Parts: sequence; C-alpha cells; structure tokens
Amino acid sequence: MTAAEVGAYGPEVALLDGGRRVFGGLTVAGVSGIAGDPARPMRRTPEDFEATVRAAVAAPPPDVLLLHEGPAGSDPEQRGNPALRTALERGGPSLTVCGHVHWHDPLATLGDGHVLNVDGRAVVLTAGR
Repeated sequence: MTAAEVGAYGPEVALLDGGRRVFGGLTVAGVSGIAGDPARPMRRTPEDFEATVRAAVAAPPPDVLLLHEGPAGSDPEQRGNPALRTALERGGPSLTVCGHVHWHDPLATLGDGHVLNVDGRAVVLTAGR
C-alpha cells in the first residue's frame, strides 16, 4: 500500500514507516517490513532496518512502537531480532507491538517497557480514565 492509498482513508490514518504521530495524546512510531534482502519486497538490510528503528524511537521515545518484525523476547521461546532487542533495551518505548513470529506467551519485558507480540491477535488501545 502506498502513502497516497493510506492517506485516502482520512487524516486519522497514517503510514508510519520510520515516522511518528500523536493519536489522542499517545505518541506512536512505526517501522514496516523486516530485515533481509532489499531486493525482496518489504525488506531492508539489517543495518538499515535497525537504523530506521533507532531513529523512530529517538528521544523522546514514543509511547508505542509498531513493528512487523520485532525484538527477541525475554524468554528463549520468544524468537525475534536480537539486534532490535539490544537497540530498544535502553530508552525504548513503553510498549512495542510486533508480530512476524508466533509467541505462545505474547508478552515480554524489554528494558523499562514491554513487547506485545500480536501474531494472530488483535490489540485495541483505548483512552485511560
């Protein structure tokens, strides 16, 4: 999907590939795709992918980071990208939401925040009261 196609959905819908937006006071950043051979669709070199994630969470970090390919979890069964885990351990977002690989236990700690693996799951964020 192109940025123009996403924009056609209206001003409250955004393509977050390296960018960030504020929705209802919540800062959300996102990076699409996965690390891999950039000759294949939706892939960038591991170095470029990690650099894009680092830029998306640069100070001040967003409240939420949305990724397709996520960091490794805190349990060995929670497979993911170990370089992303290292990049996000210090000063990362409160919540990183990702997928790409299935985790039986969908929640892991990451620095001062958490990783929620939504592979096969849905997440709805609502305003607190």
